[in-house]
Amino acid sequence: MSDKLNFIFVFSGFWFMFGLIFLTLGIFLSDANDKKKKKCTAKTNGIVSDIYVSTEGVRSTGLFPIFKYTVNSLTYVERYTHSSFPSRFAIGQEVEICYNPENPHEFYIPGDKSPKFIKRVLYFFGIMFITLAIILAITFYKN
Repeated sequence: MSDKLNFIFVFSGFWFMFGLIFLTLGIFLSDANDKKKKKCTAKTNGIVSDIYVSTEGVRSTGLFPIFKYTVNSLTYVERYTHSSFPSRFAIGQEVEICYNPENPHEFYIPGDKSPKFIKRVLYFFGIMFITLAIILAITFYKN
């Protein structure tokens, strides 16, 4: 194989694999959210009791709402798995919570668009990188 074909294979292959990683992450996230929604069939009202500020990393700040809700006379205080900056929730805000009746620690917030947004971003970049890999391979191969 010539040096040119090796370069094409490695360079476009890198972007193709990068795209596949993004698509795979999007699929796994979508699958995990769908499974959670199937399990979390009971509803209750809760409030945002606090906002946890995560400063992991040098330049990233995530604001995780902490929800307080009651199920069968037991009060649960749980940190949400999705963060944002700025926060989409305010302390004291009342929200509907869908929880797993078998494990009330597992919950999601209906109407929260962040899981769909993250999934769409991962799909977009996955498709974009795969398309870039194909375009680069065709362009380099023709020249």
